Amino acid sequence: PIDYMKRILTDVDFKYGIGLNSGYINEDQFDSVRTTLGTSLKFRLFQTESANGKAYLEDEFYLPLAAIPTEDEEGRIGIKLLGDSTDATFIDDITDDKVAELPIWARNAERLINTVIYNYDYNPLTKEFTSQFKYEDLTLKSEHGRTLELVIDSKGIRSYAENAAATHNWFSATAAFLTDAAQRHIARFGNKAPVISAKATMSSHLLEIADDVTLTFDNIVSLETGIRTLSNRPAEVSSMTIDFQQGSVGFEFLVYP
Repeated sequence: PIDYMKRILTDVDFKYGIGLNSGYINEDQFDSVRTTLGTSLKFRLFQTESANGKAYLEDEFYLPLAAIPTEDEEGRIGIKLLGDSTDATFIDDITDDKVAELPIWARNAERLINTVIYNYDYNPLTKEFTSQFKYEDLTLKSEHGRTLELVIDSKGIRSYAENAAATHNWFSATAAFLTDAAQRHIARFGNKAPVISAKATMSSHLLEIADDVTLTFDNIVSLETGIRTLSNRPAEVSSMTIDFQQGSVGFEFLVYP
């Protein structure tokens, strides 16, 4: 699927190619994720209708892979796998001296899940999915008191049968992949992930969407201790709003559960 994504982004001859210059692709990120997912993972897509390139990549690749798109300081498009804070690489510690206004707890993340359902083995003739995979975190389900589902329709994921024809042996990695991807979705959004908003000056702005950081603020209450000190809390840049007139950047940090 990673090779497929790169082809869609850069190919000018491919039927569904967007035709970006290869310089706009973060090759290192894509190659790293390809290695993590394993070179045996395969998707097979039958596209019978026109599609918006951005939506197609999000719906058929980023979401099924349990990943999010990234953009670095050079404007290059990349990919980052979901996970918990142990999977993160932190690039900075955001402290009081790096923000222009008092940071605040803004809200909880919009998504909270304990069950992931994949519909796959898409039949392009009937336009139906013929297989389903369901993963439940029973501990979280008990804590939440109800089922909170994330349903993913994937036209690219295919089943593997031990006695299938040789052409179907591509998909031997599917079962393990589905479990891993479902677990990574739940690791990121299974528990409440609060959002902290803060504002920084443009001159000190060196962050991009999906960057992992730690947050250390003296004047914000820790949700765990109730004490007005937050120290080294892992978080991810989830939103940025630039105000050119004020010369500032508004950030939202999605805190890791």
